[in-house]
Amino acid sequence: QAQALQQRIAEWQTRYEREVPRQELRPLMGLIEQRLKDGVTLDRLSFVVGQASSVRDCQGAETKRFLVRTPLASSANSYVTFANNTLTVSALGETALNAEGRPEAWFDPEKPMTVTVTKIGGEEKVATGPLPLTQSVVVGSVEHRFSVIAGPRGFVQVTADRCRYP
Repeated sequence: QAQALQQRIAEWQTRYEREVPRQELRPLMGLIEQRLKDGVTLDRLSFVVGQASSVRDCQGAETKRFLVRTPLASSANSYVTFANNTLTVSALGETALNAEGRPEAWFDPEKPMTVTVTKIGGEEKVATGPLPLTQSVVVGSVEHRFSVIAGPRGFVQVTADRCRYP
């Protein structure tokens, strides 16, 4: 009887490992469930995942820089555009403090910030956290992937890749 119990435990363990997503897959499973709830069909999701490959078909990257907005500073140069002005990238960071603890006119690159990519219709994709940050948006059959790093004082540099999607 103990041997039969051990066999059943082993069967359940095997089934668990086969059917329950590993820790690193749980966010993906959550995203799939959300897309299904949003009305995306299982066939469509299967097609998109099936088309993904480890090799990306990308054009040359483009890099631009801009001033980061802070609660104390804003500028006309506080954003850049890509894809014929159809995508705008902007950022909001925390104000830097000098050695005496007084606020400066630029952001603190060591603190978390928010990067926003806005499509021409107003749809926004937001990434928040410490630099470097990345964010991707899809427009038609093109994935635009943005990588944001600290630049000269007050600035960030944004590198945009244009890749075939899916």
